[in-house]
Parts: sequence; C-alpha cells; structure tokens
Amino acid sequence: MSVEHNAPTMVVDILLPALIGFTFVMAAAYAGTLRALEVYFDPTQDSIFLSDDGGSPERPPER
Repeated sequence: MSVEHNAPTMVVDILLPALIGFTFVMAAAYAGTLRALEVYFDPTQDSIFLSDDGGSPERPPER
C-alpha cells in the first residue's frame, strides 16, 4: 500500500488557511486602528482612555 503525497498540494493545504487567518487578523487590526484614530481626533467623541481627569478614581466610603 503506497501513499503518494503531492508536495505543492501539501504546501497549499498549510499556507492557505494561514494566509486567510493572517489576512483576517490584519484587517481587524486595521479597522481597530482606524476607529481609535477616529475617536482620538474627533472632539465630539469621548473615550475612557482619553479623559483629562488625572486623579485617582473615587473609592466608596468604608463601613
């Protein structure tokens, strides 16, 4: 019983899913970057990370 492996097919079987996954991750990172820049440069939108409040958060009174 002989099993023949076609080397180019094996490479495509490995690289194609990796390329699709890489493309998806890069597209998501690009979209996230564009959204972050949009929030950063738009004076009407506020982000929790861009607050001018430099103090520490208020703690509830201890009982």
